[in-house]
Amino acid sequence: MTCFLGEPDKNLKPMNMRMMMMAAVLSVLTSVAQVNQSVSSLQDSDLPNATEQCRLGDSYLKGDGVPQDYGKAVEWYMKSATQGNPMAQKSLGDCYDKGWGVMQDYVAAAGWYGKAAAQGNSDAQCALGVYYQIGRGVEKDLEKSIEMLRKSAEQGNSEAQCLLGVSYYLGKGVPEDYAEAMEWYMKSAVQGNAAAQGNVGLCYEEGRGVPQDYAKAVEWYEKAAAQGDRNAQSSLGKCYERGRGVPQDRAKAIEWYEKAAAQGEGFAKQQLKKMKQ
Repeated sequence: MTCFLGEPDKNLKPMNMRMMMMAAVLSVLTSVAQVNQSVSSLQDSDLPNATEQCRLGDSYLKGDGVPQDYGKAVEWYMKSATQGNPMAQKSLGDCYDKGWGVMQDYVAAAGWYGKAAAQGNSDAQCALGVYYQIGRGVEKDLEKSIEMLRKSAEQGNSEAQCLLGVSYYLGKGVPEDYAEAMEWYMKSAVQGNAAAQGNVGLCYEEGRGVPQDYAKAVEWYEKAAAQGDRNAQSSLGKCYERGRGVPQDRAKAIEWYEKAAAQGEGFAKQQLKKMKQ
C-alpha cells in the first residue's frame, strides 16, 4: 500500500488528484478488510490445529489479548479437547471443576482429567489423584489415587510430589513411612512448593524421617512463610515463642502469629490470644 505524504504536484490536474486520492482511500480500505478477514479466520471453527484452539482458550480464560470470557474459553478448549489435545482436556477439566463458563460438574471434570492423564499429562494425573483420594466425581479409591499421584510425581510435578509425601506421612493409601515422605517433600520443596517447604520444616522439627534439627526446621519454615504459607508462618511463630532454632523472641513470635492468624490459621489465633492477655 502506497500513501501520499508529500506536497501534491501542482502540475497535476484537479481531476487526476481526486482520482489518486480515491485510489489511496480504496487501497487503505482493502488492507483493513484483509486484516479483519485474517482475524476472523483465527476464530473460525476450522483452525489449522488443536494447539492453536487450546491457546485461544487460554487467552479467553486469562483475558490475555482479548476480553476475559470463560464461556469462549470453554468453547475453544472443547474444540481442541475433542481432537485429543491433552492440555485442552486438562483445562476443560479445570473449567468443570471450578464452574468456569459451565455449570460445575465434578463427574465431567474427572472424565476430562482422565483423558488427559491417560496421555501422560502430569497436571491432570495430579488432579485425578486428588479426586480419587477424596471421592470427588469418582468413587473414592486410595490405591488409584496413589497410582495417579506417583505417575505425576515421577514426572517432576511438585504438587503431586508434595501430596505423595503427605500420603506417606499419614499412611494414606500407602504404609506410613516418614523417610519416604521426607524424600518426596524435599523433591517438591527444592522446586519452590511452599506447602512442601513447610512440611520439610515440620519433619526437621519433629525428627520424623530425618534427625531432629530445629535450625533446619526454621530455615525451611522461613522459605515457606516468605511465600505466604500460613501453616509455616504459625510454626515459625512457635519457634520464636519457644526459642527453637532461633533465640526466643516474643515480638517476632507475635509478628508471625499475626500473619498466620490473618489467614485464619487456628493455632496462631489461639497463641495470640494467650500472649496478649
